[in-house]
Amino acid sequence: MQRLLFLLVFVSLPAPLWAADPAPQEDYDVLQGKWIRQSQDSKAGPVTIEQEIMPKQIVIKITDRNGKLIYQHNVKYRLQRLEDVRLLVFSDLEVLVGQRKGLKQKTQQPCIYRLKGDRLFVTEGMVQGDSFPPLILVWWKMKPPQPDTTL
Repeated sequence: MQRLLFLLVFVSLPAPLWAADPAPQEDYDVLQGKWIRQSQDSKAGPVTIEQEIMPKQIVIKITDRNGKLIYQHNVKYRLQRLEDVRLLVFSDLEVLVGQRKGLKQKTQQPCIYRLKGDRLFVTEGMVQGDSFPPLILVWWKMKPPQPDTTL
């Protein structure tokens, strides 16, 4: 009877809660650091988007062509695996700089990601029931400055 009850509860959970396993620590370790991509603002002006991935949080900053910070938000995240698919699940977004400053959202936003060399591909809007339109973002790993050994 207990097995049947467990099976009924297990099967009734939404798929992402029971089908995806927590990612191992090495998945978190390889994503740590700063990643960058280029885009355009609403007036087709160039902007630089930087994300710094830390152990439990990601900080996103957008700067304009002059290097002025025009937007920043923090978000918590967790990594999961569903067989060969890797998931990046954002939550607890808080806007710190920009027009939407002060906005806080608790909702979870799942994305599919793939790491290939120094590029991080993040696909939004592909999980069933996702309200975001499908979008693929490509981030480039920023390499830390190397010390000058010629001195």
